[in-house]
Amino acid sequence: MKLAVRSLFLKIFLWFWATVIVTGIALVLTFIFEPRSVPSQWHATLMETAHSSGAIAVNEAERGGDSAAAAYIGRIEGPYSLLHGITSWKRSERCKKRST
Repeated sequence: MKLAVRSLFLKIFLWFWATVIVTGIALVLTFIFEPRSVPSQWHATLMETAHSSGAIAVNEAERGGDSAAAAYIGRIEGPYSLLHGITSWKRSERCKKRST
């Protein structure tokens, strides 16, 4: 009876990892063979966002001066922004290198 339980556990274990591997391969193939690849879509979206944010900053500078543009940039660089996350990560990496 114990042999059947071990065998069942082994089957479930192997099928789980087979499913994980097949899902990973499918994900990689989707990224590679998609006509308009996902990374290029991400790049295009980031470029559009940067262009839009830059245009808004210029409009703020024209209407309210440098202080208004600086305030707008401060709002988009808030603690939950991607830019804040990237710069914080770079700063923490530099601190780690200095401390070792």
